[in-house]
Amino acid sequence: PSGTISLSNYIRISRAIIVQGNGANFSIIDGQGIAGGFYMPDVSDTETVVLNGFKITAWNGLAINSEKGNLVLENIEI
Repeated sequence: PSGTISLSNYIRISRAIIVQGNGANFSIIDGQGIAGGFYMPDVSDTETVVLNGFKITAWNGLAINSEKGNLVLENIEI
């Protein structure tokens, strides 16, 4: 969706998923200075996570923490 999503905690991703925005000028995920970002500890080595079409702002430390699996970034601004 368009607009800004303000978070109070990291986003934990546990399996294959596509997270789709409307473009970095229209869809913003604001971490409000928290530590973490997109955290993917449980994604298996054969699964793929796709982040597409948004801006990630205001994280303290990592914006994306991908330990396993396949990560695809398309049209992402950090």
